[in-house]
Amino acid sequence: HCWSSAEHRAAADQVASRLQQEQGSSLAQLLVAEDCQLLQQVVAQLQPQLKQFPRHPAAVAALVWLLDQVPRPQLRGPVLARLLPHLLNITEHWMPHCKVAGCRLILSVVTSAPAPELVFYGRAELLWEVLLPSLVKFVYLSSWRDPGTCDSVQLASVCIQEVASCDPAAARTLCHDLHTLTPVNNTFDTLVTQMLASIAAPS
Repeated sequence: HCWSSAEHRAAADQVASRLQQEQGSSLAQLLVAEDCQLLQQVVAQLQPQLKQFPRHPAAVAALVWLLDQVPRPQLRGPVLARLLPHLLNITEHWMPHCKVAGCRLILSVVTSAPAPELVFYGRAELLWEVLLPSLVKFVYLSSWRDPGTCDSVQLASVCIQEVASCDPAAARTLCHDLHTLTPVNNTFDTLVTQMLASIAAPS
């Protein structure tokens, strides 16, 4: 949880526990029941704050926590389309903490949504075409600022590989010339090597 005080966290836990007891189901089951209806309702309530997320970091934290509760691979339906614009905006923001939150959201989406649904509706294309270059650039810049492997770079690296795996053939097209890059530094070079290996065409 990312609440503003221990009291808020305790109150939220009580609400979640009461809801699960009354419904006789886990929170994860409730969120994805009936084509993620409850998840859609909660995301709709967060919508006004997410549209102005730099002024409402609690809404971003709530969304990250919420998607962490979704069982895999059960993130499907209209809520997926509703989530992606926020995911893109948060990840594209220049503030590092927004990048980190965006990476966590990406990881939740690509691991919780069925791959066929991502590909069929063109959402995989959106992920690798827009987010992949942005994340690679973020790791590149961060690797210069901190040659060590910080947590945000590690998280972004995991997200890059997950996004690329949504459509390896498309990712190969996008990254076709990465292997020709002059070595940069150990952090970035390791990322490129791992990514190229993960999307390599089967021999």
